[in-house]
Amino acid sequence: MKTLFYNARLVDAYSDNDGAILIEDGFITNVFMGFLLPSIFKKFLNESPDIKLVDCKGLVLMPSFVDMHAHFRYPGQSHKEELSTALKAAVAGGFGTLLLMPNTSPVVSSPAEARFVQLQASQFKLADVIQSISITNRFDGLNSDHLINLDSSEHPVVSEDGKDVGAASVMLEAMRKCAKNNVLVSCHCEDVSFAEAARIPRGDVITLLKQDEVAQSVAQNNGIEEASHEERFAQINKCMQNAEQLLAAAEDLATTRNLYLAEVAGCNIHIAHVSTAASLEAVEQAKAKRGSAVSCEVTPHHLALSGSMIEFVNPPIRPESDRQALIDGIKRGVVDCIATDHAPHSKDEKKHGACGFSGLETAFSVCYSELVLKKHITLSKLSALMSANPAKRLGTNCGILRPGRQADFVLIDLDKKWTVDSTKFYSKGKHSPFNGLTLSGKIMQTIHRGKVVFSADDLQLDYPRDDDPETEAAEQENKAEAES
Repeated sequence: MKTLFYNARLVDAYSDNDGAILIEDGFITNVFMGFLLPSIFKKFLNESPDIKLVDCKGLVLMPSFVDMHAHFRYPGQSHKEELSTALKAAVAGGFGTLLLMPNTSPVVSSPAEARFVQLQASQFKLADVIQSISITNRFDGLNSDHLINLDSSEHPVVSEDGKDVGAASVMLEAMRKCAKNNVLVSCHCEDVSFAEAARIPRGDVITLLKQDEVAQSVAQNNGIEEASHEERFAQINKCMQNAEQLLAAAEDLATTRNLYLAEVAGCNIHIAHVSTAASLEAVEQAKAKRGSAVSCEVTPHHLALSGSMIEFVNPPIRPESDRQALIDGIKRGVVDCIATDHAPHSKDEKKHGACGFSGLETAFSVCYSELVLKKHITLSKLSALMSANPAKRLGTNCGILRPGRQADFVLIDLDKKWTVDSTKFYSKGKHSPFNGLTLSGKIMQTIHRGKVVFSADDLQLDYPRDDDPETEAAEQENKAEAES
């Protein structure tokens, strides 16, 4: 069955025009730029009597987003997230394709395990999932023999995300295997020794937070003011800063190392969640040497947040100078993709300092509010970062609005303001640093392979099936002319 989405603002990496899009059997068959005359509608209806017409009422129609970095916690971590909740969160956030990290229970370390995850996800028919495979077997940091005959057409990405491969010799050996098979190596760049050292000040933060919570509770119960709160808060900030500095060194050293090893091995490399100015500079230099063999991503939270906020995430929230460097890197074309690093945790885990939070349902609105509305980039550029570029890097047939591409797209109300309420997330992970923040740009509908997989509660679209989709006034005018 054919469906025509008309009266839309079509936006992708290469265009931004009013128009319409025709889909059939899960694929885009035609794209029309400009206002469609009634005669064109009549032509469609005459050729295809069963065609469905969807009046988008001026909403923005963009390719669905492609996330190069998400944690669905499947298999084995259902207390954090389930496939059903993760996929519902994904489509509510406008995502049609997601690359999943392998740090699950057990770690995904074989093609068979990756295929199993993809098969299970496909049963929901909500979004496409690509399951990455670990660089070393079960994250043992030693053995990469499972990569020897990896088929990149089926398993395009390997990653050790959640940690880095500690030994440079092991990483080089793995990269050489990936180079031979044209498999992309996605790197979580973090020097192991510095990461371990950062555990101490982070542990101190958790202890101080618990002490502060107890002290304030006692003071409140006794009707007095807790005198030591400000002093403890200053200590907490100092510990957070110490951890951030250690983890900045960890990222910068490992980024430089991994880029060098990838050059020696001749493999394609993707640097995950870049968060410092120094690491971005290293990526830029590597790109100057190796071109498209090098790519990188940044996250919405590193683009929108900075300073000494008490938020456990890896990499941590960086100083404002780093945030501005990332935005500048986007504007100059150094940054290829925006990826969520969706990393849900249980409430108890977050209370004890688990790193990460849910990001799928806020990603577009955070980036639109921070980057487009503040005039750093255009909406087309944002589409490139969230759709076209990651789709190209992963080799998927989506990401732009062109005939022959998979019919994966979203309808967005850019004028719609909404306040983040993480308790209402589809994701099981209810923690978000954006909770309570008012954002602009709301996902109203997500279409995957030509099927509607998400609709906002307040969405009002027309799905007429008349012989003529002209407005009621125009129809009355035509009728009056006919009678005369």
